[in-house]
Amino acid sequence: MRRTGLFLSLALVGCPSQSEGPDVPTNTTPSGAATVEAPAGSVPEATAVELPTDVVPRAYRLDLHVDPRTTRFRGHVEIDVQVVAPTSMVVLHARDLSIEKATIETGGRTLVPTTASRRAFGGREEPEELVLRLGEKLPVGPATLRFDYDAPFANLNGIYRAESDNRWFAFTQMEPTDARRAFPSFDEPRYKTPFELTLTVPKGMTAFANAKEASRKEQGEETRITFSPTEAIPTYLVALAVGDLETKAGGAASVPIRFVAPRGRAALGGTTLDATEKTLKALENYFQRPHPFPKLDIASVPNFGPGAMENAGFVTFREELVVLDDRSPATLRRRMQLIMAHELAHQWFGNLVTMRWWDDLWLNEGFATWMAPKTCDAAFPAFGSEAERVLDRTYAMNADILPSARAVRPKVELSDQIREAGGWSAYQKGASVLAMLESWIGEETFRKAILDYVNENAHKSITSPALFAALDRAANKPVSKVASSFLDQPSLPVVKVTVTCNADSKGSKAAPPAAATAKLEATDATGGGRTWTIPVCLRVGNSAKPTCTVIESGSATVVLPACDAVFPNFEEAGYFRYELDDASQKRLAAVFDKLDERERAGFLLNAWALVLLGRAEPASVVDLLKTASRKGETSRIVLEAVVNVLYDMDRFYVDDKNAQEFAAFVTSLLAPHRKRLGMPKAGVAEPDVLRIHRASVLGALFDLASDAAVAKDLEPIARVYLSDPAKADPDLGPLAVRVSARAGGAAQKELDEKRLVAAKTPDERVALVAAIASRRDPKDLAQALDLFANGTIRAGDWRHLRNAILRYRDGRDVFHAYLMGHFDQLNKQLGYAGALTSTIGATCNVEQVGKLTTYFEPKLSSLEGAQRGFDEGVAEAKRCIFLRNKGIPKFR
Repeated sequence: MRRTGLFLSLALVGCPSQSEGPDVPTNTTPSGAATVEAPAGSVPEATAVELPTDVVPRAYRLDLHVDPRTTRFRGHVEIDVQVVAPTSMVVLHARDLSIEKATIETGGRTLVPTTASRRAFGGREEPEELVLRLGEKLPVGPATLRFDYDAPFANLNGIYRAESDNRWFAFTQMEPTDARRAFPSFDEPRYKTPFELTLTVPKGMTAFANAKEASRKEQGEETRITFSPTEAIPTYLVALAVGDLETKAGGAASVPIRFVAPRGRAALGGTTLDATEKTLKALENYFQRPHPFPKLDIASVPNFGPGAMENAGFVTFREELVVLDDRSPATLRRRMQLIMAHELAHQWFGNLVTMRWWDDLWLNEGFATWMAPKTCDAAFPAFGSEAERVLDRTYAMNADILPSARAVRPKVELSDQIREAGGWSAYQKGASVLAMLESWIGEETFRKAILDYVNENAHKSITSPALFAALDRAANKPVSKVASSFLDQPSLPVVKVTVTCNADSKGSKAAPPAAATAKLEATDATGGGRTWTIPVCLRVGNSAKPTCTVIESGSATVVLPACDAVFPNFEEAGYFRYELDDASQKRLAAVFDKLDERERAGFLLNAWALVLLGRAEPASVVDLLKTASRKGETSRIVLEAVVNVLYDMDRFYVDDKNAQEFAAFVTSLLAPHRKRLGMPKAGVAEPDVLRIHRASVLGALFDLASDAAVAKDLEPIARVYLSDPAKADPDLGPLAVRVSARAGGAAQKELDEKRLVAAKTPDERVALVAAIASRRDPKDLAQALDLFANGTIRAGDWRHLRNAILRYRDGRDVFHAYLMGHFDQLNKQLGYAGALTSTIGATCNVEQVGKLTTYFEPKLSSLEGAQRGFDEGVAEAKRCIFLRNKGIPKFR
């Protein structure tokens, strides 16, 4: 799941924040209760980001009244706790909750504490901790906390409202720390407890949650629905949905599977249900144990921040990812399958075995990201996702060499740091390190370790050493040493490979000479002096068996079986970059077409990474692009690597002066592949990968070369799409309408707010948002941003709007000018400032970076989760400026 951070204030009735003066009691004493006078004065400030451990939760009972047509909900919550040390102060989490009554039952007595709010340690905005104070100490033993409260619906987190087709719904998004917006709680992943939930909802609406429905009772104009107790789960996995929802049942599986969607949409869940069943079966085969929870609902959410969320038993998705059929774009269906695999992998990695604290978030996200391609290749024939790891890994590696890079396992010692613990480091780098370890110790050995890890730690909250211990035992190698060196620090190693061939071929029978040796020398890519323990496997010639060693003290020498071309990163499994001596570089380039497709793609991406590091000239990559995109190349993976590098070069090196030269270069590389791929023919079925590949090549030709022929070929498809999207080619239709909008075709004239609101399907809505934001006129772009600011474009569609505008040079200044002029409005609508501050990285202009930095820096101290996006955006912009100043290559 991609993290979201939202900014609603905590308002405990009668409990002002520390800056507002003394805290005052707020409770009404219940009949028969004992009031124990609390000490006067302010509540002490929090001294650590984690809650005190003298009181720990054991079980929750939630009774919530949720009517999504209103702006607030109310609840009664009971938390069974264990007091492990005598204390007169109980600290838990609550944010933006109006506490009407709080009591503590212990030893047959009901005590009424005073309540006060305080800011979490290192928090940047409103108070998040609720403090219950007593005039005496609670004794060791069991106790029950009870609360009555009401709260506002939040904005894409906690419990929030979403409108679709003039109907209101309520959904949840609790991760990372937004359960505290929904109910008072010990909102930390180390605490796994059962939850009993009862929902009272308007008559005519229905409700869903983590567990199965146990009972239902009509009460006048309301319906009261009680759910069975859940398995032990952390607060961030609690989920519910309320509204005019319907279900579509899945087929045979180890647990009941349903598709949940707003009424009228469930019929479009067949493709998603099929993917769910196949994915679940593949995962159960891998783990050799059934799905850990009694049911599995896949819910379509009309407005949602992340792509999906792995809530135990009730997995939520952005609706455009799951409201699909056979005519939906292949790109969306493929993305759904990958995200489905990611979220269902979480049922074991994260839900069954949970990280203790947010510094080990990678145990959830890195594992699920690593597992998704493996699962898809097992569930869907010819999916080919494992080969794509080389592309996904590059995103992390290019970010990991910036000054802003963070460790996979960062220190999370402040509340605000929790929202910044994910990102590429926990997801893509975490997954890449796992893939490297798996390749090094062997797939079956790695699997045995993973199964041991899951079985030994089921239903627990753990830390990384639990995984390392299982890997060390299974492999009988220093796996933990290797893993720690990559996980506990940012950056990556560059391995210099120097091959020496032995001219003496005679030797003796007792000691024949080595045909060749390779000296491996590792240095910190960013010059920081860091060291790593690095497993390195080389491909020598066309050998299918790698030659491997481990670099432990900065260097190693390995004997090679032949004096032949050496590829330094067998099957691109290692998380490092490499440099070759000149002779080895030439030998390898000469056999480029004989390399594995992952290695061909990796060879190009490695060369480009050396340019990003300032270790190579861009002209060398210009030449290599010609080799990688040669006419005989048919690998989608290799050509996607070519396209990715071209997009980078466009941003780093291209301006109005050399745009035509670059366009001609792009055309020379991609036009032959456009011809090879052709255009779709009516009635002719094609594999998804071909359709995705075609759209990628055509999109790159238009975006990077303003190819008029592409625009001409796509315009008829755009016209059909505007008339009836169901009749247009599903894969080229969304691209065609975007190209038409930018090229001055029918879409440029016909797209408006009315057309957007009338979109009949989620994928049509997304396509129209991208098209509206792709137009050339700055006034049109400002109008597109206005549609977001006024709520016409949903907050969940921000990524599509932002990416479309920032795709082109002429949109970037318009975007940033609007951002600085309307920041508060955009931030209120989006609720996640990090998605705004990170856009600095789209610029490559010293003056503009200065303006944006000056604008944002004074705001950062009060914006949750914005610092990482800001740091990474500034670092990316400065890299672009550095490379441009270093010299612009000739594109010939």
